[in-house]
Amino acid sequence: MSLLGRHGARVAGLTLAGAAAPCRAQEAVLAPGGTFMLIVAALVAATAWVLILRYREHERRRRADAGRPWSAFSALREGVIATDTDGKIVFVNRAAEQLTGWPSAEALGQPIHAVYRVIDEHSRAPLDYIARGEGEHGDSADPGRPAVRLVRRDGQETSVHDSFSEVRDDDQRRSGYAVVFHDVSQLRAMAQQLSWQASHDSLTGLVNRRELERRLVHSLESSHGQGRQHVLLYIDLDNFKVVNDSCGHSAGDELLRSLTSLMATKIRGSDTLARVGGDEFAALLETCPLDQGLRIANAIREVVRDFRFVWEGRSFAVGASIGLVPIDAASGDIAAVLTAADQCCYEAKNKGRDRVVVHRAQQSAPRDGEPPMISRLGSAFENGDFVLYQQ
Repeated sequence: MSLLGRHGARVAGLTLAGAAAPCRAQEAVLAPGGTFMLIVAALVAATAWVLILRYREHERRRRADAGRPWSAFSALREGVIATDTDGKIVFVNRAAEQLTGWPSAEALGQPIHAVYRVIDEHSRAPLDYIARGEGEHGDSADPGRPAVRLVRRDGQETSVHDSFSEVRDDDQRRSGYAVVFHDVSQLRAMAQQLSWQASHDSLTGLVNRRELERRLVHSLESSHGQGRQHVLLYIDLDNFKVVNDSCGHSAGDELLRSLTSLMATKIRGSDTLARVGGDEFAALLETCPLDQGLRIANAIREVVRDFRFVWEGRSFAVGASIGLVPIDAASGDIAAVLTAADQCCYEAKNKGRDRVVVHRAQQSAPRDGEPPMISRLGSAFENGDFVLYQQ
């Protein structure tokens, strides 16, 4: 028993001694800045990272599930972009990738306005489609449709026609939005070209008589309704027939182009210079008092008079007879204004050419009551002023 007692006391001593050491270690670990705090921080960080990964996977699956019903639209020629209710993109088809410059993988999860950036063509204001709601927007061959420009990821722009609407689920609850759009740049270019051809002279690039009359109607409306004053010039080239007969139509065309460039330097940027006949031009000077209009008319007359046209070693001098008609609240309709301008131009030719004749309110009518154009036709026959352009 004594031996066992001695060994027991030794074992007990070892046990007590062994128990004392862990208590001191625990104090060291629990001390501020100890190893235990580092372990706890590492466990918290690892847990947070796992949660982040799970959230990302959940979002990836959610977007994939949201975009899955749209997979049938992948091969459409029109661009299709679908979003969730927050406006975050859940689907982009191949056509939309090409038109916007955004790969689908990078576009998913982005707000729609970051990928599908559209602006008003005229005001350049950005368009928020979700705020505007459903409807068709964009430019097309129809000039009455609003113009919309799509800004690609690289900054380039293209004209588009699009349709934007809400998407609803089987319970008629809103589940997102969708925009369908297509490139109409070529259609727009064709429409603009046709419009230009309908309103411009192909030889000189000036507006034609039809477009001049359209603008003249607006000027008359502003005069009658707002009291604005404008001036109409009717310009008939002198001695053009000599060049055309002596050197041919190619020379005549070149002369017209040269004179067009010269006359354009004498009018203001807001004015309209038009070709209204073979060798006849007109200038609509908007918001222009009579004295300024007279100065512009004389500047045109002088630049034409001083010009020397050279063709195959031969030099030709030309001139301009100009009729000037003030447009104000007392002016008649468009027919009356054009008739007065034609009459004044005819008078300028009869008085010796190379001059400006201003229309007066009480100016006498054409001789024998004839319309001015009939008088001019008769005079042209007598003077041999008719020119054959095509046979």
